[in-house]
Amino acid sequence: NLALGALGLFLLVGGPLSVLALWYTQGRDLPVGLAAEYVADPPSDLPPGAAGTLLDEKADMQEIIATIVDLARRGVIHMEEVKEPGFLGIGERRDHRFHRLGNEEGLRPYEKYLIERLFGKHQTRDLSDLKERFYTAIPEIKKRLYQELVDRRLFVRSPESTRSIYMGLGLLVL
Repeated sequence: NLALGALGLFLLVGGPLSVLALWYTQGRDLPVGLAAEYVADPPSDLPPGAAGTLLDEKADMQEIIATIVDLARRGVIHMEEVKEPGFLGIGERRDHRFHRLGNEEGLRPYEKYLIERLFGKHQTRDLSDLKERFYTAIPEIKKRLYQELVDRRLFVRSPESTRSIYMGLGLLVL
């Protein structure tokens, strides 16, 4: 009983301390110096979706939307707002329409996949048409965004897999 009590006390105190030591030695981001107050040019050619993923180490919907807007800025797609009058002229229905322009040379793998899932075989697509279809592509787009950062050597491995490893270790310790 005394040995098991000591083991329990050791795990109660040593467990959190070892997790803290692991975080302190391996998990913390290195401190950086003072950033410039004003930067005239972008710091790199990193696209907005990848930059957002790098910033918070998570690929979310805002990174996917930033990628769509960036593709429109670069002339790969065109976006427009469409207004249709409502029933008997009461109110109006608003939608957004995407047009595939075709100049898709030099796209990154996650951008190509996003374009494929956004348009399929169509050249024009309404946002309302994607309501029950596009969500299935989101996990794969996130995976490819992470892979983009690994390919650029900004991460050793995907932040998602790193989170999974630490989640598994945490559950194992519990």
